[in-house]
Amino acid sequence: NKTAFTIMSGGKTNNGKVPIVNYIAMSPGGNHFLGADDMGRAEKDCASMAKYLHEKCVGTGHERSFYLCVLDGALRSAFPHLERKMPWITCIWCSCHIISLFFKDCFGADKGVPSLVEALAKVKRVVHFIRDRQKPLGIYRSIAKKALMLPGETRYGSAVLTIMRFVTQIDACDEMFSCAEYKKWLKTQDRDVQSESAACRAIANDPAFGSFCAKIADFFDPTIVLLRRCDSEVSNLSKVYPG
Repeated sequence: NKTAFTIMSGGKTNNGKVPIVNYIAMSPGGNHFLGADDMGRAEKDCASMAKYLHEKCVGTGHERSFYLCVLDGALRSAFPHLERKMPWITCIWCSCHIISLFFKDCFGADKGVPSLVEALAKVKRVVHFIRDRQKPLGIYRSIAKKALMLPGETRYGSAVLTIMRFVTQIDACDEMFSCAEYKKWLKTQDRDVQSESAACRAIANDPAFGSFCAKIADFFDPTIVLLRRCDSEVSNLSKVYPG
């Protein structure tokens, strides 16, 4: 009749630009908010992070009921310190963060795979051109079935999803750049806009680039499926680990 708890923590920045760490306990009965720490002035070394986690467990009055600790990869150095305080606990990385870091390694501007970084930059260029201008955006919306996307810092796998969405809507982009209404609008714009339009249209009209983006989407699709299952509120372990 013993209840087992998992403790999790996650960082965010509040509206005042203050870094906050939230602590949540998860049990069969649901999720329980344990508290939050203002990390603006707190010690952030691995031993201190383990201390904060331990204090939250002790504060519940059920320290011995915490058997699992899930953190993102950045806090993995705190694991040995927490395990010394709670020898019965098992510490693991958050699977969603692991997959997200994999995408970051692939598409990151600094250390990513050059061909993937270049492909994402081209897609973003087209998306920005359309979304940042009222007339092109209005024409696009009248043609397309789905909105174009841009990567988001807090959205798992959004770089891949941006390319996937572009692949499904590339014909709509091409149609927008080719239609009479768009061409009429473009004639009223300055040279910079016209030059950028020509560059974006060339990207959308390039069959080789479209084919490469489709290959990227196909290659990463199974990982996106895995990410969605890991990030679901419903247990999907039987699907992630068949049998």
